[in-house]
Amino acid sequence: RPLASVIDTATNKVIVNNPADSGPFGIAVSPDGTRLYVTNGYASTLSVISLFARNTAPVASLTPLSAPDS
Repeated sequence: RPLASVIDTATNKVIVNNPADSGPFGIAVSPDGTRLYVTNGYASTLSVISLFARNTAPVASLTPLSAPDS
């Protein structure tokens, strides 16, 4: 299973590995720096990782967008 790793940039060490869904692609950090959001392209899901609790919330399903008709 894919992992989303949180790395301490001061030491360059992995401090926690969190499970991600299939095809982790993009990441974003919440404005307050407490959560990491990982989009999982192959599974069309979003993983939310608490950076302080170092755990993963339940994965949210996303509805894929389709291209508009031409």
